[in-house]
Amino acid sequence: MGAELLAMTEGYDKIAPIHEFMKKVKGELDLYLATDSDSIGIMTSKQSSPEETRLTTDATMILEGCQEGMRLRWGETQDMISDCMTKLMTAKTLRQTLNQGRLM
Repeated sequence: MGAELLAMTEGYDKIAPIHEFMKKVKGELDLYLATDSDSIGIMTSKQSSPEETRLTTDATMILEGCQEGMRLRWGETQDMISDCMTKLMTAKTLRQTLNQGRLM
């Protein structure tokens, strides 16, 4: 769970200010983060901390984001657009996303 949680925290940290700006421009706007990690889903649904204490700060950041309205969306590994860059798998989902110009 460590790598997934750290990546999610980094993504959330980068998108949160953009999300706040877009809310001011367009009004209420949902924020979703996608993951294929069952552990993160379980952690957020139970509002619990990870067993590894080094991940507590990152977990707290994600839990606070969920309390503020951020939503986590779980998906299959083959549906994650960036996994083809770090795992031995096809880039079909990434290509479809780039061709369509939108996610999901």
